[in-house]
Amino acid sequence: MKTIARFETARGQRNAPRPAPIVDQIMAEERAAAFAKRSIKTSAKLAGLKLAISMMDLTTLEGKDTPGKIAFLCRKAMQPLDPRYEVPFCAAVCVYPNLVRFAKKFLENSGVKVASVATAFPTGLMPLRLKLQEVRSAANDGADEIDMVINRGNFLGGEYDRVFDEIAATKEACGDAPALISSKPQPEKFRQPRPCRSRW
Repeated sequence: MKTIARFETARGQRNAPRPAPIVDQIMAEERAAAFAKRSIKTSAKLAGLKLAISMMDLTTLEGKDTPGKIAFLCRKAMQPLDPRYEVPFCAAVCVYPNLVRFAKKFLENSGVKVASVATAFPTGLMPLRLKLQEVRSAANDGADEIDMVINRGNFLGGEYDRVFDEIAATKEACGDAPALISSKPQPEKFRQPRPCRSRW
């Protein structure tokens, strides 16, 4: 019985209201400023830069893109810097769907992936049938990732189910290709924050 009473007393003490801790504002500001002045050691900085490069996508999305320009981009992705720096290859190159096969050819088994913008990049304003045709073409040519653009008009108009259906149709259009869909609403185009309801 004494054990139970002690347990109840300890629980009551633990749950008792405590005064809020006092924060010394001047000390907190000085401590925060010290973090801003602290330098990162050379080895840690180098490791961080290498990690950033290994996660980077090199992109060319211009109307004047050619297979030659894609070859240059692929070479840069496979060897971002002089070999003496031992910098890893980039994560991917991102190209238009009609240039996916050239990127795949140049990259071969280098480990660099091929991403492709599809679904009428950058506006997304094209009939769904044509968007899906573009996705299938990129996936069939070997794209490892499909970057799609949602229809901002539908999204801003609150037609979230329609946007969801378009994303699902795009995913299905990838077929058996190991394509990862990245849905890009291009938030810089939104002047004010909008609520987004996710169904995933």
